[in-house]
Amino acid sequence: MGAMFFAVLAVAGQIERNYIREKTLEGQVAGDDDLPLRPKPARIRQADEPETPEQAALRERLQDQVLRRRVGE
Repeated sequence: MGAMFFAVLAVAGQIERNYIREKTLEGQVAGDDDLPLRPKPARIRQADEPETPEQAALRERLQDQVLRRRVGE
């Protein structure tokens, strides 16, 4: 009886794992733009250093992405 109970729990756990994996993959496919899933580590610039055009463009894209997600909620 105990072995059967653990087998049922194992099956339920596997179903949950597959569901989470499926939803994660859907989120990756539905991702906006060509932004990486994880940003590269960046050096923190000093306050007196100006932003490069690439940094400014990335900041704007990330802010837009956050705003679009909040509006969609």
